[in-house]
Amino acid sequence: MWPERPACLHAPCSPALPRRAPAAPPQLLLYLSRAYYDSDNLLQAKKCLLRAIHLDPTNYALWFNAALTMQVRCGARGVCAWLSRSGG
Repeated sequence: MWPERPACLHAPCSPALPRRAPAAPPQLLLYLSRAYYDSDNLLQAKKCLLRAIHLDPTNYALWFNAALTMQVRCGARGVCAWLSRSGG
């Protein structure tokens, strides 16, 4: 039997858990988004990366991975549309 995982591992990106769960560090969210990306769950990967960017907007690795995930998910036009909406 596996031990239960702490709620903070699932809280930032899981819609089933309450919104007021403790925040995970941006680096952990980056690893979680990579796991989602590798399992072809690109929407959840994008959500984790955007949450991590919200917590640490100066981390350029997060920005790069978010753009890459969105490019794979919706093509270059989707990334350009998102950047124009966010002021980037």
